[in-house]
Amino acid sequence: MKYIYIVILFIFGCSKSPETQTDIAQHVNKLNEQYLTFQRVDIAKAELFADSILQLSEKNNYTKGIGLGQLNFGLLEQIKSNYNLAISHNEKALAIFINIKNDTLLAKTYAALGTN
Repeated sequence: MKYIYIVILFIFGCSKSPETQTDIAQHVNKLNEQYLTFQRVDIAKAELFADSILQLSEKNNYTKGIGLGQLNFGLLEQIKSNYNLAISHNEKALAIFINIKNDTLLAKTYAALGTN
């Protein structure tokens, strides 16, 4: 497991850093697709992709990506039945999506909060 994490970090560390917000958004979207692929299949791998989304977004001050990372972590904690932690992540995502006025992600976050 640690090996996979190291490989992912190495690949992203060696690749050219995204330079524009568009590049960052595209990179985050690709990572999110991978997250969604593993979300219900392999939680540990999904966590790696959620963490990559959050780290890349925080490093580049990409607010939508930070919210998406928080939402993804909240969903994973919900799957693991850690409801209080899931709510905490979802509340962070909610604040971000309200601020940036992203109705689609806001709706997903409200749904996650309602489920928890």
